[in-house]
Amino acid sequence: MVTVGESTVVAGVGLSLRNMLASRMDDLNLGELRNRIVLASPGALDAQDAAVLTLFLYRVAENPSLKNAERREVPPAGPGDERRYRPSPLSLDLYYLLTTYPHGPSETHTDEASNQHKLLGRAMQVLGENSVLRGSDLHEWVADDDELRLSIYPEQSEDLLSIWNTFSDRPYQPSVAYVVSPVEIDATQTTPLARTKSRAVRSGLRRPEDGPADGGDGE
Repeated sequence: MVTVGESTVVAGVGLSLRNMLASRMDDLNLGELRNRIVLASPGALDAQDAAVLTLFLYRVAENPSLKNAERREVPPAGPGDERRYRPSPLSLDLYYLLTTYPHGPSETHTDEASNQHKLLGRAMQVLGENSVLRGSDLHEWVADDDELRLSIYPEQSEDLLSIWNTFSDRPYQPSVAYVVSPVEIDATQTTPLARTKSRAVRSGLRRPEDGPADGGDGE
């Protein structure tokens, strides 16, 4: 298991979401869902793809509230080892586009759309009920002590339009945007903690009869 926020964590978050959806929607009789829920851009699919749902990482941004987090002390490897610290991690927000596609036999366009909408609703239900990812929900590429929060991105209207406008040859499909935060990538280098230098200072009162401090005759 990963014990710190390694660079694989970004990939691990997407796989965590995919695996969670597949394991909690297997009662829908859609075949092997791990092969039909895919991490891909909607623009990358073609008519031959069997995907019923995609998760597309369309934006990665630094988390502004954690940007100036304090550095972290690294536990010493053994007795007598010097104390070291690691710079504050790179804290990210990951934005995903969840999209559903036509699937199964449909006699009418209404049936086809209804199937998509039901799948979208079920996926949103699963993500809503599991809005905090931890423990066994996390892929092995995510640190086992991480806790990730998942929520619907509230300002997604412009994002959806911008994303789908880039797929000029693809019809719009039902979609919703989510944000996962915070996703941390730790620095690989550590630095010794600066040693505090101390100096003993002797102080006291000089009596007048002791004469000048420089040892002169006072004249």
